[in-house]
Amino acid sequence: MQQLNDLFSRAPEKKYKGIVTQSHYLMMRDGTQIALDVLLPLDLEPGMRLPVVLTMTRYWRSFELRGSEPQKRAPIAPRESLADDLVQRGFVMIIVDARGSGASTGVSRHPWTTEEIADYGQVADWAVAQPWCSGHVGAVGISYEGTTALLLTTSSRQAAKGVVPQQFEFDVYTDIALPGGIFNAAFIDAWSMGSCLWYTGSARSSRKTFSKLKGAEKWNRI
Repeated sequence: MQQLNDLFSRAPEKKYKGIVTQSHYLMMRDGTQIALDVLLPLDLEPGMRLPVVLTMTRYWRSFELRGSEPQKRAPIAPRESLADDLVQRGFVMIIVDARGSGASTGVSRHPWTTEEIADYGQVADWAVAQPWCSGHVGAVGISYEGTTALLLTTSSRQAAKGVVPQQFEFDVYTDIALPGGIFNAAFIDAWSMGSCLWYTGSARSSRKTFSKLKGAEKWNRI
């Protein structure tokens, strides 16, 4: 407990201002191309090596917003406050599109496939080999991304030093699909259709479409 108290009472100070983004494709062992964004401090000193924090998602690592884009900030929509804070405190963030989602190629047969989990280990290997990486890698995320953060620990990478999974699916069957043994039709219908909208590039109209989904009226009442 004292170690945790020390950790949170001595958070790294904010020393960097602004973010620069690099986009890459990484070739996986089976030829799948994994898309990722690297978020680095804008004023990173030459030769400085920083720890890396990964976020692995199936919900697009980034997307354009209507209107002017914020300059020198993380272009990752609802997660930008976390990325901006961590990069200012001396971390590199890498946001990854899971295979079969976003700009990544390949096929996603179901959430957290063996192939998907193996990809994250390869991403960690790539990060460690970069000149700006200290050799230490962690992961953070909420919900689906929280589970991918946790699953990074199964990759047996020594560089993976810690993960922070938040509100994640410990057991999809009992936590999500059948809580208390009751089929959660509202969530399953809404999440399934939402995933289809993401994967078919129709997410921009998903709010209007969502209202027409089977079970959506139940979901809106929860």
